[in-house]
Parts: sequence; C-alpha cells; structure tokens
Amino acid sequence: MTKTTESALEQTAMAWLSSFGWTTVYGPDISPDQTLPGSTQQAQCEREDHKQVVLAKRLHNALERINPTIPDNAIDEAVRKLLRTESPSLIENNRRFHRYVTDGVDVSYMQDLPAPRPGLFFTYAILCDDESIYIGQTDDLKRRYDEHVHGIAAQHTKKHKPVELIHYEEFSTRDAAVLREKELKTGFGRKWLKREYKAGRTRQAGGREIHDKVWLFDLKELENNDCLLYTSPSPRDRTRSRMPSSA
Repeated sequence: MTKTTESALEQTAMAWLSSFGWTTVYGPDISPDQTLPGSTQQAQCEREDHKQVVLAKRLHNALERINPTIPDNAIDEAVRKLLRTESPSLIENNRRFHRYVTDGVDVSYMQDLPAPRPGLFFTYAILCDDESIYIGQTDDLKRRYDEHVHGIAAQHTKKHKPVELIHYEEFSTRDAAVLREKELKTGFGRKWLKREYKAGRTRQAGGREIHDKVWLFDLKELENNDCLLYTSPSPRDRTRSRMPSSA
C-alpha cells in the first residue's frame, strides 16, 4: 500500500482549494526577513514576525470590502476585537470567535458630525453615564468621539461610558481650541456649559450614535472575501512545506 505523506496531503488540499479561488503563497515570501531576489533590500512583508498568524492589514482591507458602508474607525475597532484575547481558555476564545463569524462584530460610531478639514479644530464636551462632563479638543471630532466610545481616548471616558456629545465649537487654530478647552474646564466654564445644555442652547449638530455590525464573510458577493493559503517551511528542512494555514 502506498504511504501517504504530509506533503502529498498539503499539495492535494492546496490544489483543491485553489480550484475554488483561494490564493496560495509561500510563507517566507511574506515574512519579515525576506529579501528581494538579487538584492539585500527587504521585500514588502505582511508579517511583522514569524509568530504572527493573523495578517492584520489584509484582514482590515477585506473587512472594508465586505462592509462598504461602515466607517474606517469602526473597521479598526472590529479588527481590535478580533485580535484581542479575552479569556485564558482556548475553548472560550474559539466560541467567541465563532460568534463573530455567525453573528458579526458589534461596532458603534457617530454620524452627522462635521468632517475634518485642514485648518479646522474643535473643542468638545461629552456627557458620561455618571452625569460628569468630559471636555477636550481635537482636529477630527468624529474619530475622537468614536475613540471615547470605545474606551481608547482617555481614562475618564474609559471608566465612565460616554452617553452623548453635548457640545462642540470650531476654531481655526489648535491654540484657540486648547484655550477654549481650558476655559470650559474652569468652574465658571462648567457651570455655563451645564446651563446652556439644560436650556437646549449647546451646539450638537444632530450627531447621533449608530450601532451596527461588521461581517467577516460576504455570502452574496463571494469575490469580496480574501481566501489565502500560506505554507511555512519546516525547521528541519527549509525546502519542505508544512501544513498550509488559512487567513
């Protein structure tokens, strides 16, 4: 009886999946120490080190294609959730990832806020779930509010979840925005802000929080999915490929 080798199984599996449109690459070709042929210059790689399993940039690009209506900062949040290890239990982490595959990744983002443009800066105020008000300044109001919502902008909004962007003002220089931020953080500034908010006179521009899903697979437009097989060389024999991995 003919003995079946691991290499033969690899080649059969790769040929079968390639017939369904999967792309195949050799592991070292996307590794961080790969050099261009006939040169000492390093090739553009997709892996930062040999331990990296998920190709984060490729994943981000695929999610953008599959979810064209989701803003970039929400795609970033989905990628962070996918790469995050929340439990020491491998089984629990696998179950969580399976839920992402079947149910999508929950994301939220602000809509109807002014877009960033050169020479425009904002001072803003956020009402938090403990009724405190966080005050800050930025050159991209939508992105900054999303960062607060996802707990990656400031310790205060990480501990006290943002409820609503209750006020913002526009300035032509960063210095003017910083100065106004300092004014609003004073006792008088906070009293003015609370009074104006209760009276309905603060500037909110209809900004509203949207709750949505980022899907990992497109079952309607299959060409939007990025199916990749890459093989890793064996430590004992660099010319022999080990089991292909999917990304």
